[in-house]
Amino acid sequence: MSFKTSRGVLLTGLLLASTVFGMSTARAENGYRYMHNGSVMRLFWEEGDGVRIFYETPRARLNIRPGTTLFEGSISANGEIYGSAVIFSGTCGQIEYQVSGSFTHGEDTSPFVLSGKAPVRNDACEVVQYSSQNSNSRLVFTY
Repeated sequence: MSFKTSRGVLLTGLLLASTVFGMSTARAENGYRYMHNGSVMRLFWEEGDGVRIFYETPRARLNIRPGTTLFEGSISANGEIYGSAVIFSGTCGQIEYQVSGSFTHGEDTSPFVLSGKAPVRNDACEVVQYSSQNSNSRLVFTY
């Protein structure tokens, strides 16, 4: 098999995969851009079904650097997104917790929500409970 044929098969495979998942290769390479609590976020596809959401431009007064990961997980073929989100605290440091939601492949203008029971810490930074009713239990991403 010549290089030209191999390359053609590879490109055909990439185009087929992008069609199956409803996304263009440009979007897949650059990721999807969303807003979350006043910060510009970027959703990037990782190897396989992996996905990572990170801060592209954190909102003012948020002590987080661009490129910091907020969520890392997977997206299934039917659009279920699940994985670990991070709570950032200047006093207590970072803590991960599990979240899940639905994501529509190829719909970069569709908002989505990740929900889960978020840890609640006391003044000594100890986790005292998990709540589905605080601001970290529902992460909303809009276009």
